[in-house]
Amino acid sequence: MIGVKGSFTGVLRRADGTEEVVEKDNLVLSAGYDHLFNRLFQPQGSEAYNNNKALQYIAVGTGTNAPAAEQTKLTAFLAVAGAQYFHTAGTKECKLVATFGTGQAIGAITEAAVCYRSGGASGVDKDNHAAFDRVVFPAINKGAEDVYTCTFKFVFGELKE
Repeated sequence: MIGVKGSFTGVLRRADGTEEVVEKDNLVLSAGYDHLFNRLFQPQGSEAYNNNKALQYIAVGTGTNAPAAEQTKLTAFLAVAGAQYFHTAGTKECKLVATFGTGQAIGAITEAAVCYRSGGASGVDKDNHAAFDRVVFPAINKGAEDVYTCTFKFVFGELKE
């Protein structure tokens, strides 16, 4: 059986040079599977649809409830950043990486998600995002001078039953 597995790595680089690393598997949400299947198997009616629905953002928040497949957003949105996409042709994995620099996403970060723009607005915010997946982890207390980098890795492959 073919499946999708996601994992998350968050690295907080403190102003003093120390690092805090969190690695966890994430849950691809039902809306994420719907989005994946629609993008792979349905004709796209317009270029605007393609641009709006691209999984090109990583959002972080302060929510702590466990991920659930029926979710569509972060539970307590804090900030969003554009993600860089990395994929080597011929492989079954890709990575999305976003960095929250100094002065961004300040607070106790406990959740993250890959997301796309929903609705008609031009940007992504707490109300205008749709989550593909979601992960919750112990609090990463990001100060104003710290830099936080989030990496989501997705692997397509055979699932063991």
